[in-house]
Amino acid sequence: LLAAVKMSYNVDSPNEMVVDTDDYVGVANAPEKDSVAIINPDGLDQGDSDQQLQDLPLANDYEAMRELVLPPLLDEPKILEDAHNTWTVENWRSMGKREHGPIFQAGGYPWRILLFPHGNNTDQCSIYLEHGFEADAVPDNWSACVQFALVLWNPNDPSLYVHHAAHHRFTKEEGDWG
Repeated sequence: LLAAVKMSYNVDSPNEMVVDTDDYVGVANAPEKDSVAIINPDGLDQGDSDQQLQDLPLANDYEAMRELVLPPLLDEPKILEDAHNTWTVENWRSMGKREHGPIFQAGGYPWRILLFPHGNNTDQCSIYLEHGFEADAVPDNWSACVQFALVLWNPNDPSLYVHHAAHHRFTKEEGDWG
């Protein structure tokens, strides 16, 4: 599992308050009106499809994955830290219903992966980024705005992976997202 994390704050704020990146997500230098392309699967060339697959990065190429899965932010806020964490999961089938990865630091805060290997009210694996504070030690007014991606890949073949990217304001009351 890989968690790529971007943390930002508003440099114009007198108290350097963390900003919600919802205001910044978008496509850099995008035209005002995007054109619409109609894709006909019958017209696709298998060679083009194979080339596109070859162009995808391997999951363990962290920089390339960051470029692939984390969209650019408009009016890019100051990034406190770019970080990644990898948790190698052993004995998947013997794991419990709810598992936590090891705690890692990013942006000055503790984080960890929350994993439901057999699903969280679903039949599929569920993965979340969660603050790593002890339950009784989360500061009352704590918050962190984070753009992150969760990547699940086969360690024997890092070309086989799935990913999910999100941005979220983590708080004491809402400490996980995925």
